[in-house]
Amino acid sequence: MQRERRGSIVYVWTRHIEGKMQHYRLSRQRVRRVIRRPDRVEKGIAPNTIAAMQRADTKRRRQELWVMYQERDQKTRVMISAWRYPGTTDPGEPVTLPDAVREDLQNFFQEEKEV
Repeated sequence: MQRERRGSIVYVWTRHIEGKMQHYRLSRQRVRRVIRRPDRVEKGIAPNTIAAMQRADTKRRRQELWVMYQERDQKTRVMISAWRYPGTTDPGEPVTLPDAVREDLQNFFQEEKEV
């Protein structure tokens, strides 16, 4: 895990989110922007997590950027996963994850319990 300080907040980046950011072509700055100015915030799928969403529409396609993170305390945020969702999700429904991301998250939390 890599740590990065931005102002008074420390961001901890897991290997999982680094891989997903590369896969979905997202930068760290874009992920932080989704967290700072979300269009919607939901309860995350994993325990004690928050899922923030921001619209990323283009002329041709509607999509949402989702970031799942965990706040350990007021100044530390552990970045867990990020993904692009094609289309639009309804507010209040459980956060929908692509199957590959869901499997990766289950593996990640199993590894974290073992450590």
